[in-house]
Parts: sequence; C-alpha cells; structure tokens
Amino acid sequence: MPFSNLYGLYQDPGQAAAQYTNQIPGENQQFNQPYMDSGNQAMQSLNPSVTQGLQNPGQFQNNMNKEYTQSPGYQFAIDQALKGAGNAAAAGGMAGSPMHRQQNMQLASDMASRDYNTWADRNANLYGMNMGSANQAADRGQRSGQSQAEMISRSLVQQGQYAYDNASTHNMMMNAILSNLASIAGFADFS
Repeated sequence: MPFSNLYGLYQDPGQAAAQYTNQIPGENQQFNQPYMDSGNQAMQSLNPSVTQGLQNPGQFQNNMNKEYTQSPGYQFAIDQALKGAGNAAAAGGMAGSPMHRQQNMQLASDMASRDYNTWADRNANLYGMNMGSANQAADRGQRSGQSQAEMISRSLVQQGQYAYDNASTHNMMMNAILSNLASIAGFADFS
C-alpha cells in the first residue's frame, strides 16, 4: 500500500465508477419487468394451445371442431337449395328417385362443407390475428423496454467512466504533489 493511501489521499477508480455502473441492473429491471411479466403470462395462457397445435395437430383440430355451430343462414340456404332441387326433379319427373335423393345428399353435404370451411377459415384467421397482435404488442413492449434500458445503461456507463477518469486524474495529481513534496523534503519517490 502506498504511503499516501494511509491518509486516504488516493481514490479507487473502480469504486468511483461502480457507484454508477452498479445501478444498471436495477434501473433496467424496472423498465423490463412489466414486459417480462406480461410475456410470462401470455406464454402461460398461449403455451398449452400452441404446444397442442404443434404436438398433436389432429387433436387441436378436433378441439376446435367442438366449437363449430352452423351459420345463422345455413338452414335457410339448405332449405331453399333442396326445395329448388326438388322442384327441378319434379319438373323432370325424377322426384323421389334414387338419383334425386343422391343429388339432395350431395347438395346438403356440399353446403355443410362450405359452411364449415367458412367458419374454420374465419376462426383460423381470428386465431392468427390474435396471435399476431399479441406477438406485436409483446415485441413493441420489449423493444421499448430494451431501448430505455440501453439508454440508461449508456448513461450510467458514461457516468462511471467519468468517475473512473476523475479518480485516476485525482490519483495522478496526488502522486505528483506527494512526489514533489518528497523531493523537496529529500524523501524517496512515491510513484
């Protein structure tokens, strides 16, 4: 330990800088914590759905199918289509024939498929939009928190660097003063 440290004349540049740089984690956490919490909550609610969709797409589809209900106009549309087909078959003398019944079943099946596919497409689009919106919100929040954290970090690192440089300059000045005093007094060099 140099003689001058006995009197507390020197400053530790690392400690001078640490008073600023040690603030970085706490300062950053206050801006990032809400987004980390939100992300964790979103993942807890989304994870089962996403995991099931990835691991067992068939079961995911089956669960989605349980929610299917006919569209409000489906029954009216099928009644009108079957009535029209029945009138056409009657006009052609085919009403009640096996071919008429087969055409009615095909017509009903096609309309049911169309109704289901419209419902499934609409729900898949809504699911995708909801997932995309959640992802965009999380991304914006994360970028905002990260930007704030980077700005604070840069500021504190810069303040720490100034403190380090100031302490180093102070120490060089004290060393020069003590060396000059020692030279005047005839003592050894303290550098």
